[in-house]
Amino acid sequence: MSKRLDIYLVEHHYFKSRNLAQRAIKNEKVKVNNKIVTNKNYQVKENDEIELINDELSFVSRGGYKLYKALNYFNIDVSNYICLDIGASTGGFSDCLLKHSAKKVYALDVGSNQLDESLRNDPRIISMEQTNFRYLNPNTLKDKIDLCVIDVSFISLYHIFEVLSTFKEENLEVITLIKPQFETIRKNLNKHGVVKDKDVHYQILDHVCGFIKEFGFHLIDITFSPIQGEKSGNIEYLGYFNRNIETKKVDFKKVVDEAYLNFKVGK
Repeated sequence: MSKRLDIYLVEHHYFKSRNLAQRAIKNEKVKVNNKIVTNKNYQVKENDEIELINDELSFVSRGGYKLYKALNYFNIDVSNYICLDIGASTGGFSDCLLKHSAKKVYALDVGSNQLDESLRNDPRIISMEQTNFRYLNPNTLKDKIDLCVIDVSFISLYHIFEVLSTFKEENLEVITLIKPQFETIRKNLNKHGVVKDKDVHYQILDHVCGFIKEFGFHLIDITFSPIQGEKSGNIEYLGYFNRNIETKKVDFKKVVDEAYLNFKVGK
C-alpha cells in the first residue's frame, strides 16, 4: 500500500506537520530511494528508503532560512543564548535559534494565534503575542537578553532601535532584517511597492545603519537576505550589530551590487 509523500513523512515522525514536510520536499531536502523528490504527491511504499538532507534546514516558515544565513555568514554561535524575537509571526527566526541550541526565546509579535503549534508547545519558547514592542517595558522580560533578532513590516527600524536603546544589556547583539520599502519615501516605490533603484538601496543602508549607530549599536557586518520579500519581491538585507564592537567600514555598494546579481528585483 502506498501513501502520499508529505503524509508519509508526518506519520513516520520525520516532521511535526504536513506544512513542514511540504516545505522540505519543495526545497529538495527529501530523498526517496536515493533520489531527490520534489512532488508532495509522490507515492511512497512502506519499504522505500527515506533520507532527509540537512534536517536542520526544516523551519516552520521561510524566515528561518534568512536567519540561518545570518548566523552562518556572521559566524554567530547562539548556544545557550537567551534571545528576543521581535516580529516572531509564525516563528521562523525562533525555530532557527532553537535548532542552533539557543536556551530560550521570547517570541514577541503584535498579532495573535500566528506562532506555529510546535513552538507554542515548546518550553524554551516564551510566547508574547499581542505585544507591541514600541511600548514594551524591558523589565517585562525576566532574563538578560543576549541576542535580539528582528523581522518587522510596515514600520521603520528607527522605532524598534529607539526602544532597544533603553535595554541595559551592555553586550547586546542584534540581527535585523532591513526592508528598503519601509525605510524610504513613497516616491521611491513603484506601483507594486518595490524599491528598484540601486542608488536608493545604497542610501537606505547608509541611512538605517546611521540611525542605528546613533542609538548605540555598531554595525559589524551586513549581507543580503537569501530570500526576497514574499509578496513584493523586494530585496532585503541582514545586518549584524553590537553595542561593544566599533563600527566596521562596510561597502554598501558592494553588498547591493551582489544582491542585484543574485536576484531579479520585484515586479
